[in-house]
Amino acid sequence: MAIAITIVLVHKFRDSSYIGVLEFEMTDPPLRAIKNDRKDDPRVVKARVRLGLRIRTLREKRGYSQQKLADGARITQKYLSEVEQGERNASVEVITMLAAVLDIPIVAILDNHEEMPKAALVEEIVRMAYLLSDKDAKVAYRMLKLLTDQ
Repeated sequence: MAIAITIVLVHKFRDSSYIGVLEFEMTDPPLRAIKNDRKDDPRVVKARVRLGLRIRTLREKRGYSQQKLADGARITQKYLSEVEQGERNASVEVITMLAAVLDIPIVAILDNHEEMPKAALVEEIVRMAYLLSDKDAKVAYRMLKLLTDQ
């Protein structure tokens, strides 16, 4: 049995707000029950690869070399390369430092909504809306209404 959990984060960064979406899947047995094989679990591998691709995409958008980003985050270029390739896990501390060097909120690294086409974004918004309570759905509606100036 699997239960999907979606968390929507609203983060104030400089003069704007950033909405990030984190999704988790709770499984039976729980992921933590998988001891030594955890790093090879397909779910973990997929998450590592997606995070690595996201970091590389953001680094390249800024025009930074791996060395420049690694130096700013106080990690080695080899470690950053392994994270970008999905071979190593990035700690919360490393993700925080990478976000600071890239001058972006942390949730921008964890959320890849920018690469999604509009149709997929709309579909995802509708899917998430069905998970909301009536009260939260009304708040989300008001937020969307403000964004569309209607």
